[in-house]
Amino acid sequence: MIAERELANASAFLAPVLNRDTIIKAQGESVLERLDEALPKDESTPQERVIHKALALLTRIQNVLCSAQDVNLRDEILYTSSSRQVIDGLIDLISLEGIYPNLLSGVGIPIERRVKTVLKSGIITRPIEGAGGPALDEKLLIDIVNQLTMMSNDGNKGLWIAVQDRSLVDIMAALGQLDYVLAQSQVDRANTISFQTQLEKTPSFIAISMLTNLVQPSAPDWLRSKLTAALSLIPMRPDGVRQTILFLARSLRDPMSLEREEMEPSDNSAHGLSISLETLNHATKLLSSVPSSVSTDEYIFAIGPQLLALLDENDEDMQRAASYIIGFGILSKKTLGAPGTVGWKIFVLPIFESLKPQDDGSGEDYTYKGKRRLPRVLVSNKSLHLALQRLSRLILVHPNPGLTKRLIQPMLLPLWALSGLTAECVGIRDYSKGAMQLMSTYMKVCAGGEVLLKISDNLLWEGGPRWSYNICPTGFIIHRQAPQIPEPPNEVHEQLLVYRLDARIGLLMELIELATVTDADVAQLFLHVTKGWLLGTQDGDRQVSIGLQANSENDTIRKITSAKIAERLLNDHKDKVSSNPENLIELVSQILLGYCERLESTKPRDQGAAPVTLSTIGSIVDRSDLQTNKPAPGGDSNEDPMEIISIAISLLSTLLTSPEFVSSIKIRTVLTSVRSALTRLIDARANLPDSIIMASTNAISLTDLQLSASGGLGAEKPNPNANHVDDRKTHALALKYLSDEIPPVRAEGLSILISLISTSSPILDIGSTAILLLSLLQDEEDFINLSVIKAMGLLAARHSRTVVKLLVKTYKDDPEGLSLDRRLKVGEALLKTVESLGEALNGDIATTVTNGMISVAGRRSKKPRAEQHKIEREQEKAKAISEAESAWGGEVPRIPDDTPPDAHNKTLAKIVEGWEGTADEEDLRVRTSALSILGVAVETNIAAIGSAIVSTAIDLALAILKFEKAEEAAILRRAAIILFSSLVKAMDEAHEEGRGLGFGFAGDSLAEVIEVLRYVEATDTDDMVTGHAREVIGSLEEWQIKSVMGIKAGREATSSISTPGTQLAGLSLKPETSRTPRPHIEEID
Repeated sequence: MIAERELANASAFLAPVLNRDTIIKAQGESVLERLDEALPKDESTPQERVIHKALALLTRIQNVLCSAQDVNLRDEILYTSSSRQVIDGLIDLISLEGIYPNLLSGVGIPIERRVKTVLKSGIITRPIEGAGGPALDEKLLIDIVNQLTMMSNDGNKGLWIAVQDRSLVDIMAALGQLDYVLAQSQVDRANTISFQTQLEKTPSFIAISMLTNLVQPSAPDWLRSKLTAALSLIPMRPDGVRQTILFLARSLRDPMSLEREEMEPSDNSAHGLSISLETLNHATKLLSSVPSSVSTDEYIFAIGPQLLALLDENDEDMQRAASYIIGFGILSKKTLGAPGTVGWKIFVLPIFESLKPQDDGSGEDYTYKGKRRLPRVLVSNKSLHLALQRLSRLILVHPNPGLTKRLIQPMLLPLWALSGLTAECVGIRDYSKGAMQLMSTYMKVCAGGEVLLKISDNLLWEGGPRWSYNICPTGFIIHRQAPQIPEPPNEVHEQLLVYRLDARIGLLMELIELATVTDADVAQLFLHVTKGWLLGTQDGDRQVSIGLQANSENDTIRKITSAKIAERLLNDHKDKVSSNPENLIELVSQILLGYCERLESTKPRDQGAAPVTLSTIGSIVDRSDLQTNKPAPGGDSNEDPMEIISIAISLLSTLLTSPEFVSSIKIRTVLTSVRSALTRLIDARANLPDSIIMASTNAISLTDLQLSASGGLGAEKPNPNANHVDDRKTHALALKYLSDEIPPVRAEGLSILISLISTSSPILDIGSTAILLLSLLQDEEDFINLSVIKAMGLLAARHSRTVVKLLVKTYKDDPEGLSLDRRLKVGEALLKTVESLGEALNGDIATTVTNGMISVAGRRSKKPRAEQHKIEREQEKAKAISEAESAWGGEVPRIPDDTPPDAHNKTLAKIVEGWEGTADEEDLRVRTSALSILGVAVETNIAAIGSAIVSTAIDLALAILKFEKAEEAAILRRAAIILFSSLVKAMDEAHEEGRGLGFGFAGDSLAEVIEVLRYVEATDTDDMVTGHAREVIGSLEEWQIKSVMGIKAGREATSSISTPGTQLAGLSLKPETSRTPRPHIEEID
């Protein structure tokens, strides 16, 4: 077989550098020297002969694979270990001995960071030396890149995957250098492919990683500028945005999340990665930065469709990433996302035009399907659904109050129309849910009261002047609405109107509950609709569009709508309506005084407008009356105004008897005028029914009671809690928001709670608030947890003892009720709290923190609950095996797994398993966290901690380094060494500032610490442990010299670890005063 013969030839050629026995016999010889021995000699250099031979062998294997008819031949060769070793050896030889010696300084990645070569260790790689230093063979470099690029670009044939895996980054470095060198020397490229051409042929996910690796600090300026420019243009590729996000997600994963993803892969992510908030921030900053080589419009038009495609995906992580980048990176920037800019045109205008088309009336009003005439469709159901979905994901996935206001405010009425039509139709709920969530979110973070007023004024709105929403079999469409001749109302029209009003008012009540509207906003809405009902007026110049085409009915129907809303508010939200009584009492006063003036006036009443009564809600005005513009039957009798008067008096009595009613000077002034109007009504008893007279008498009694209880008009009604009413309402609103399902709303609730903490509001119970914040630490959203930690720090700054004790108690988890993740989050909050305390970390607080952390870090206590859980898991496993054997009728056969074990994964799994706690031992991750918190406490205020606790901490750290030698305990040993570093740093700072601690490392104790650390440095298998140990040893020795010699910042001083006349325990010498000649170092032969 040809392929086997060519592989055998290549294997024979590489034998001197692959056969370990041959290598041992040829100690000291380079790779080139060993391989050149078997080659015929000519005028070329050994490097040229060896590299050309390797290229020839590799080319012949490539040709055999490309010409082979057996499609499985390539896989058999590339995935057979012996064959792949030969191929990788040829590629490594060409890269290491052909490309690297011919690269300029700083070009390419360091050899130690390159993929590990298959050439055996012991071979010495030597560059070709010339008279003036390393000689660069440009012709050889061109030959190499020509051959290798041809292989890597050969589709899915031959050796392309092996070349890309092992040598593509070297090829790109060589091409970048050749572009520069040949341009400088103006030498013909000899058909050599350019750097940019090869980059365009490289897949995006490979190109990003490769370019990032090539951007080294030592790279020359001409190369770095080429690489960064190429890297900035990667997002403009068809898949550039996705690959950029995935690359950042892989690069920024911490080891803990990596292990968690391997053990518990995400079901909602096609790429198997968890995109963190840090990744989103980096991706947003990178993708929203326009490269200098292209225009802003060109760049945004390239990445915009990609971001929209990611936003439309079912992958939740990609939805989050696209929403964050669009919202915070593009639309939040004035140059990219303001109205009229390219970002606004791509991301916002299509949504607006789908939900609210700007139809100028041009074109035909109808389309024809056979003989049927149908309204012209302006927006299809698919486009409408996509626009609503994109708007929802932009607003709901990440909290952004500014963006929420900009996008929802113009679309408020379309969203309400979609929700309203859904409520009126059975079986269509998909639009209502999304639209209601958007409106409620907007009301929570922006202006709830204004939204309610706008919706009440446009309750039946369902489209523009020339278009309207309509229901189709698949959902909704927007169609052209031709001008119509108004038709007189009929019974069907009236019944349909009542049904629509009931449905939409019910939806409005649902929105009030969903958005947790404040009492003041509900009271404002009630006042607004009551004025429109009883007085027939609206606030200011508010634009009203009820949404009906029968113009002669608009004013009447608007009053009926207001009446029904007011009635529903009184039934469902009586307590909220009475929370703002001042304006309502003013409204009652206007109604009563107006009626009294009409009674006493001799002028005839205006017969042109019929007063509205409750009876008109069920039976709308007679058609003949509407046509002749006459009042309704009974419109001029005492029955109609009496109903309004009765309602006004009933509303007054409801307010005055409400337990939430609080009087004020202005309210008592209005009550005085109301009492006067009621008296005038009773005086005109001949014109009033007995029910009105009785209600007026009762209302006068209630008014007198309120006026007398407050001492007349000159004094405020006693109310010791009046100053805290607003804080109570704010606190209640925060609690409601914190229990919401939408993350942006919970974030707003935390913001409100933080404002109360910052102002030291007296209505806050410190213990309850701290417990509430602790319960929020289990939130799935990172930004919520970060806000909770911030709030905990603010609370601790004002009530440190209570908060710190609660955090330490929760962190220790003696009842064993918390999960590992929850304990680590509590530990993070405790760490940030300790950092924020500063010098306030003293006394009982410092003792609580340090003792608690020492007990957790070194605990070996019994954990019965953990042991019980372990026993239960083992029993369940045994039960499952027993049931399987019973069902099988014997021992269940084991199917052998042909997949070779992954040693790396097995090692990781073993380490993670070793981290878990047992019945007699704490989880290593928690112990590591406790040591970290202890180190931060020491750095924060070592003087307040004291020598006893510091001594215990040193003993604990030494014990960990001596006895915790298992591979999985490496993280614990790292934290122990960092604790020593924190101790040295804290004592050194005290020494520099001239503060005497009264204790420190000295004599035998110092020697023991250094001895243990040196032993760890020499024997530990973890690189980070040995590196930290080496650094701490240096710090200890430096600190020892400074302490003994009395070195201090800016002047000579005595050691900060002693006072004059005091001998340190364990230290054999006594520091002298500054008059003593300082020791000096002399250099001797």
